[in-house]
Amino acid sequence: MSELIIIAVFFGLNASYFRIRLHFDQHNLIEFQQQYHRTMTPLQIRKSRQFFFKSEVKKSPHLRRLQLGLQIGYWGAIIGLVLVAAQLLGVTTTSGDDQIWFTLTWVIVLIAASLAGGTNWLRNRALYALTAPDPEVTHVDLTTTPTHLGRTFGRHHAGYAISLVLLLLTITVGSATSTLSPTVFNRQMIVSPFGVGIGFSWRTTQSSTTSSQATSATTAGNGNRASDTSGTSATTSSQRSESSKAEIHTRAFSDAAFVRTLPVTKQRYLTEQDQVGLISMYYLAVTHSDPDGLENDPGAKFFYHRISNYAPTTYILQRQAINGHKTFEYLAQIDDDNQVSLYHFKQSDGALTELHSLVPKYTEYPNSMVKFGQMVTAYYSEQDGPYHRTMWAMQPGQAWQY
Repeated sequence: MSELIIIAVFFGLNASYFRIRLHFDQHNLIEFQQQYHRTMTPLQIRKSRQFFFKSEVKKSPHLRRLQLGLQIGYWGAIIGLVLVAAQLLGVTTTSGDDQIWFTLTWVIVLIAASLAGGTNWLRNRALYALTAPDPEVTHVDLTTTPTHLGRTFGRHHAGYAISLVLLLLTITVGSATSTLSPTVFNRQMIVSPFGVGIGFSWRTTQSSTTSSQATSATTAGNGNRASDTSGTSATTSSQRSESSKAEIHTRAFSDAAFVRTLPVTKQRYLTEQDQVGLISMYYLAVTHSDPDGLENDPGAKFFYHRISNYAPTTYILQRQAINGHKTFEYLAQIDDDNQVSLYHFKQSDGALTELHSLVPKYTEYPNSMVKFGQMVTAYYSEQDGPYHRTMWAMQPGQAWQY
C-alpha cells in the first residue's frame, strides 16, 4: 500500500507542476499580447480570445466533435466523483460487493478524465495551430498565439492530462486490489435491543473526550437527581446499547451456535485483514479455543493467503513457528450469498493434494456455515480487544494461483 501512496503522490505532484506551468504560460501570452495592445487589460484580452475560440469551435465540425468529447468527459468525471463521495459517506447502498462498486466508480472517473484530457489537448492544439502567426504578416491581433508559446502550451497540456490520468489509474488499481478502501469513513451498524443505529468510526479525540466527560457528568447527576431528563435518557440508552454489544461479543467468543442466530449487520469496506480477523474469531469459537488463542501466541506468526483466480473466495490461514515450520490452521470460503463455510485440515502438515496441490486434504466443520454479516455483529469492533488484536495478528501472505 505504501508503494501505491508514493506513486499517487508523485503523479499528483506532477499534475500540480504542469497546472502551475499552464498558469505561467497564460501569463506569458497575456504579456506578449499587451506589447501590441497596451490599452487593453489582461481580462479583456483573455475574454476576447475565449470568444474567438468559441466562434471557431462552432464553425468547425471537427472542433465541435472534440468539444463534445470534452464536455462528456468533464461531466462524466464529475458524476463519478460525486458517486465516490456518496460511497465514502455511506449515502449509497448496493446489493453486491461494495469494494467492487467502489472500484467501478473509480474506473468511470478514470475513463471520463482520460476522454476529457485527450480531447482537450487535441482541441487546444488545433486552436493554437489555427492562431499561429503568419510569417508574411507583421500585424499581431488578439487571436495570435506565438508558435513557441503554442508548443509550450501543448506540452504542458499533455503533461497535465497524462499525470492526472496516471494518478487516477493508481487510485483505481489501489481500489481494485483492496489496498484503497475508505475505512476512515466506515459506517458501523450497532445492534441493540432498541433497534439498529449507525455510529461513525471517524470520531476525533476531542469528541471522544467530550462524550466521556458527558457520561461521567450524567452518572454523577443521577445520584443527585439531575434536572436534564433528556440528557440522562440518551446516556442511559447509550450505556444499554454498549452493554448489549458487550454481552453479544462475550458470548460469541465461545459459542459458535449463538453467532449463527444473530442478526446480519452490513459492514462496509472491510479489508481482507478485517475479513480474516472475523473468520479467525469464529474459528476459535467453533474449535472452543481461547479468544486470544491466535493473537497470544508469541512462538508463531499467522499468514493468510487468498486464491486469487478461484471461486468462491477462499482464504487459507497458515501458522509459521519460530523455526520456520508451517502448518495449516483452517480454510474458509465465502460464496456469492456472503455465507462462510469453515474447513479443517485432516493433517495440518500433510501432503499437499487438494486445490491443485496448494493444501492438504480438508473437510468442513459440522454445521459451521454462517452468514458473514452475523460474524460482523458478533465480533466487529474498533476497540482494543480479542477481535482487534486477532485481526492485527493476521498478516497478509502471498496470493496463490489455482
